[in-house]
Amino acid sequence: MPKFEKGTLKGFAAGTLVTVLTLGTILPSSAATMKEIKVAMGGIKIYVDGNLKKPTDVNGNVVEPMIYDGTTYLPVRALTGMLTDKEVAWDQESQTVYIGQRPDVGVKSVPIDELKDYNDYNSYIYTGKDAQFTVLGDTYSPFNRMRLRGSDYHVYKLDSNYDSIHGKFIIPFDNLGNTAESTLQFYNVDQYGEETLIKEYSTKAGDAAIDVDVNLQGCNFLKIKGKGDSCAFYDVTLTTAK
Repeated sequence: MPKFEKGTLKGFAAGTLVTVLTLGTILPSSAATMKEIKVAMGGIKIYVDGNLKKPTDVNGNVVEPMIYDGTTYLPVRALTGMLTDKEVAWDQESQTVYIGQRPDVGVKSVPIDELKDYNDYNSYIYTGKDAQFTVLGDTYSPFNRMRLRGSDYHVYKLDSNYDSIHGKFIIPFDNLGNTAESTLQFYNVDQYGEETLIKEYSTKAGDAAIDVDVNLQGCNFLKIKGKGDSCAFYDVTLTTAK
């Protein structure tokens, strides 16, 4: 289980691999020294280049980092995609691990599944293992996923409290030659129900995931709407400077 300290992760993957292979060779044929330890778990956040990440295991279940003797630990599998030469730092006050660039000072990220729908139509948000989906046999394990198709939508009451929304947009599919197409739309809705399109993204089956970044300043009610075939809007967070 690797540990985070202020510094970098350069060369970390190789060291971790050696440790795992060594333990795998020795443990079956020799007695291991065991002792009970007390660790602190829960509430620890991880940011990678300013974006909130929730580490998962091979089955897509969210895994919690833990603190022991002043050091933060995380299972090796959960670091997939994070093993780089980026600087790593720990903020004790906010219980947060930062990998690479930090978000702007005062900025906070909130996963969209933590917000309560104001209104929705035939749309679902999945978390943990339920958020998994496949693209041509490859399994994606995001920490949340919004499924949208046809005229499905979600509405959130933001009261201008959020500056932006981020995530990724793709069409899950496994059949070669799939011709599905989809559009992801974001609307600002006023108290009279009038909708103003803020931004939209379009994609088709086979396209790589699109990075979504939408400015929400001044948005009171946010409507997220799908148009066309079923799509996945995933790893969705809202940011606020308040």
